[in-house]
Amino acid sequence: MKRVSAPTCPTDMPVFQKSPTRMAGSIPHKVLVTGSRGKSSIVRLLHAAFQRAGLQSHARITGVIPRELGPGSERLIERSAGAHVEEMRWWLKRLPPTAGAVVLENSAISPDLQPLAAQWLQPDITILSNTFP
Repeated sequence: MKRVSAPTCPTDMPVFQKSPTRMAGSIPHKVLVTGSRGKSSIVRLLHAAFQRAGLQSHARITGVIPRELGPGSERLIERSAGAHVEEMRWWLKRLPPTAGAVVLENSAISPDLQPLAAQWLQPDITILSNTFP
């Protein structure tokens, strides 16, 4: 399996700033998946559905071993440090301009960081898989 390395994200990074780059703004179909359980499975299902519909779909799974799903490929995202919410913004900046759909698993755990994924992705729909205290 191919690998891609995520940058190390300092804890003092200004995460609340909007990115000056395009990110996912021009992608026709954008889905954010959030919740406490089942996010990765939903991301995989949606990615497969978009691909089956003929769209160039890209997806990101957080999990213990984060993965990047692309058209016909899956790559591990290697971290040199622990997970950080900035990884979502880094991944969105890497999307190709030809992407027809993107499915992003919200990796923010802290309630005050939850809105960042929606701010950066500007999804057409957000799916809440479930809530578990």
